[in-house]
Amino acid sequence: MSVHGRSARRRLLIVTLAVPVIVAVYLTALLGRVAALPRLAIVALLGAPVIGSLYIEEGHRRAPDGVRRGLAAMQALRVSPLKAAAVMVLTVALLATSAPTAPVSAAKPAEAMIQAARAYLGSPYVFGAEGPHRFDCSGLIFRAFADIGQLQRIGGGRAKAVTYMRWFVSRGMASKSDGQRGDLVIWGNGKHIGIYLGKGRVISALEDQGVTVHGLHAISFKFTTFLKVSWKGRAGNGGAAGGPDEAGPKKNKNNDGESNEEPTEPNDEASGGVETARGVATGTLNLRRGHDPSERVIGWVSKGSRFTITGTGHSPSGALWYSIEMDNGKSGWVYSRWVNPLGD
Repeated sequence: MSVHGRSARRRLLIVTLAVPVIVAVYLTALLGRVAALPRLAIVALLGAPVIGSLYIEEGHRRAPDGVRRGLAAMQALRVSPLKAAAVMVLTVALLATSAPTAPVSAAKPAEAMIQAARAYLGSPYVFGAEGPHRFDCSGLIFRAFADIGQLQRIGGGRAKAVTYMRWFVSRGMASKSDGQRGDLVIWGNGKHIGIYLGKGRVISALEDQGVTVHGLHAISFKFTTFLKVSWKGRAGNGGAAGGPDEAGPKKNKNNDGESNEEPTEPNDEASGGVETARGVATGTLNLRRGHDPSERVIGWVSKGSRFTITGTGHSPSGALWYSIEMDNGKSGWVYSRWVNPLGD
């Protein structure tokens, strides 16, 4: 066979081998991450002839003249085209395999928050829990936003479902329609809260299922509204609504198991002459200037902190508040719902 004939045969073999495999690699790449394993298999299969051809070249260099001529003929007719095609496709496959998948961008905090919540799927429901191993419905919201450093987008602290709802509604950030991925969802006028995933799906902590994904209308509470989280720009100031303050009087137990019935004999003034007692915070608390959720926040009380209860008072709605003095000397008012008095 002439040199020209052998050259034409090699080119034909290269095209015949390379084109289908390259097309296959690109098609599998379009299928997404599932294509990673096929690409690795292709790389492994194509690596074998490349390594084999290197051994043939080494044998050609070391073999006697007669054997060398046979190897040269075999390499010219069969191995060289295969090696060229393999090297070409191996390069393409390696590039496709090594191309990094796009991570959740730091510029997409809504997606980061959803991923943070999904990390707790399967965690059991426990009233008052805010993670990392157990949750109630509002505790999951707090933890997901805290994990990504975006608490200010929901008021700055831990709150009940109804308090989150009031915070958003008071700012005109609620809508009964047009729910977007990353919004919050309220049911039963504040009895339950979850995170909207889009397409009618929600993630929330349910009493009987724990943290789970479910349909928008698949729970016993009636859908109330979407809370429109402002994901654009920097997180805003939590203001006076941040943290776990009173949710107002309610007579029905909500999905967090909280009973907020109005106390009897409400009193708007701080009571005097109360013996001091020690208390411990069962959640992250706002420390306010007065016994009213509209009063200015003057500090924070972390969960587990102990302090002295120096007095009591009631807000205009009748909810009980405690006047406290912390061990560092700072004093203010906290909502009693998140305080466990320790007695003597």
